[in-house]
Amino acid sequence: MSKGPSTFRKTDVKRAFDAAKMAGVKVARIEIQAGKITLVPRDDSNAKADAPDSVVELNDWLAKKAK
Repeated sequence: MSKGPSTFRKTDVKRAFDAAKMAGVKVARIEIQAGKITLVPRDDSNAKADAPDSVVELNDWLAKKAK
């Protein structure tokens, strides 16, 4: 069952991510729930060396949403 139209667009997610990046915050993941966008900062002390870059993950997600 659908919850209705989204209250934000992919550009809103990208703007939030870009703002965090410009502020020097490394984003571990982006959580989207109930019309709320949450950026979870990456803790560099616990980051894995082989963890995928958040920018690549965001671009992949945006590409999938554009289809």
